[in-house]
Amino acid sequence: MNDPLRVLLVEDSAIDAELALNQIKNANFTVEARRVQIAEDYRWELDQFRPQIILSDFSMPGFSGLEALAIAREFHPHIPFIFVSGTIGEESAIQALKKGATDYVLKSNMLRLPSAVERAIEETVRGGTQLEKTTRVNRMLIKICRQLMSGKRHQVSPRLIKLLERCSEGSQAAPLPHEQLSSRELQILLLIGDGRSIKQIGSDLAISINTVNTHRARILRKMGMRTNAALIRYAIENGLVE
Repeated sequence: MNDPLRVLLVEDSAIDAELALNQIKNANFTVEARRVQIAEDYRWELDQFRPQIILSDFSMPGFSGLEALAIAREFHPHIPFIFVSGTIGEESAIQALKKGATDYVLKSNMLRLPSAVERAIEETVRGGTQLEKTTRVNRMLIKICRQLMSGKRHQVSPRLIKLLERCSEGSQAAPLPHEQLSSRELQILLLIGDGRSIKQIGSDLAISINTVNTHRARILRKMGMRTNAALIRYAIENGLVE
């Protein structure tokens, strides 16, 4: 049996927390969860419970979701952080993504929560795997360099060369996903990343909403993404928008 997914909920409503957990459980996740409402309990659970994902409301009395995000990004930056809120507006959501949130889900569309959680976990695993490979390669190279600097001869065996090649596989710089977009698609990606709505983009470019949605669908397909939040986060992380 797989280990349960450790979920930390920053939520002042027990009912909303239960609804979120039920959505995840209905998607065949086994879940172990804790709920907090104040910063002190939140910090303690981060250190002791060691959650694999954080789900946070955006607006709560006494302790805001942005405060929770700031604490997580400072002390536990590897933990995916998803806002689950009924009050977060598009502008606030974009600011949250710029500050390091992984995704956001509206409480009016909770059916999207399981897929958002699954993607966030998968991204963490992929990132961790590549980091382990890179770290292993760096350790080997540092060891060889230190021996050479100390005057020791170091014979690099064919076996070691193959090992380094395997560890560094996939670490070479590859074309970025947005580089395969057409000029119009890239233009729309930048506007989405800047927080423009589909209606605003259509107005700015003097094209119909249907045309914008068609381009958006192609962008998502080409870049292997599913949501505007993923596109916004990509644009931010790759310096395409401020």
